[in-house]
Amino acid sequence: MANKHLLHWLRLIRTPGLGSVRIQRLLEAIGEPGQILAAPAARLKTVQGIGTTMISQLAQAPSLDKAQEEMAAMTRLGIRLLPMDDPLYPALLKEIAQPPVALFVQGDASVLQKEMAIGMVGSRHPSHRGVAMARHMARDLVQQSPAVIVSGLAEGIDGAAHWGALDGPGYTIAVVATGLDVDYPRRHKELRQAITRQGCILSESPLGTQPAPHLFPNRNRIISGLCQAVVVVEAALSSGSLITARIALEQGREVFAVPGPPDFPLSQGPNTLIKEGATLVESAADILSSLAWSDFCSTPIYNKASLPLTESGGLGDKTMRVMEILRTGPRQCDEILRLCQLTVGELSTILLKMEVAGMLERLPGDHVALCQDTSTRKS
Repeated sequence: MANKHLLHWLRLIRTPGLGSVRIQRLLEAIGEPGQILAAPAARLKTVQGIGTTMISQLAQAPSLDKAQEEMAAMTRLGIRLLPMDDPLYPALLKEIAQPPVALFVQGDASVLQKEMAIGMVGSRHPSHRGVAMARHMARDLVQQSPAVIVSGLAEGIDGAAHWGALDGPGYTIAVVATGLDVDYPRRHKELRQAITRQGCILSESPLGTQPAPHLFPNRNRIISGLCQAVVVVEAALSSGSLITARIALEQGREVFAVPGPPDFPLSQGPNTLIKEGATLVESAADILSSLAWSDFCSTPIYNKASLPLTESGGLGDKTMRVMEILRTGPRQCDEILRLCQLTVGELSTILLKMEVAGMLERLPGDHVALCQDTSTRKS
């Protein structure tokens, strides 16, 4: 049988209607999960928020055998339960209001003990510039410091931040709102596998939990709670990323925002945060300096040495294909994707490298063009 203490934790978490707030009160008043589940009704009634209905539900907590079956399923999936009393439970997360009483973790749980963590969040539908900025900023942060990148595994900026950390190569933590056995979002299957090799995926939701709107704000408080700082890259005024940023402020974390053109809707979120007091950042060096981690930053962030136009894996050939398309005149990024048969990540990387090398200029309407002196260069 699995560790009985963990089985009692799982039984408590699986008790319908209990929730983390009531569990925390029970832990403080009575003690360990096993003691709570064995406590008589008269003792339970003395705990704030535990009435007759809740006592009845506690009596119907899953059996040890049922918990054992679920624990076996978790083990097959490489998932472990990390309750608050586990030494690997993140110390910083315990400091927030209403911390998760336990985490479900897939991958290397020891990454949660790393002392320097930066959250990076933003729009699910970013521009190519936003994707490139998030990916390269995350990559530079893990290359220039021992920082771990934390995000929410969503499409867009979250995914770019995770990939950037993996590019470093460095560590990244993905916080999800669903059960860890739920494949959401589906397009990030490859990313999930990569993260479990260079970090971990975690959730406070047990197996089988499907995505639901009310779960994402809870997920956001964990992202910021794990970190010393949160960076917002492209976000609308009503986005969940701004909710994460404001939760971070309430938790006493630093908030950074990447500015953008005032007439671009996805710049409104970061620009508003800057007006409200968030620190404006444009590079990993800005973040490291503001956090007094600049001793780790030894080289400039964006330069031709750090962004070569030819790399292993044939990226140079892909760059040449993009250049050939652009020699015919300005093109929209979506058109380049289609003509060159590239992924969004590949094109974003290529365009940023060309821009930094002085070969590319960005135009309104998500168009790009070769700089005048570049269009006549021979390949």
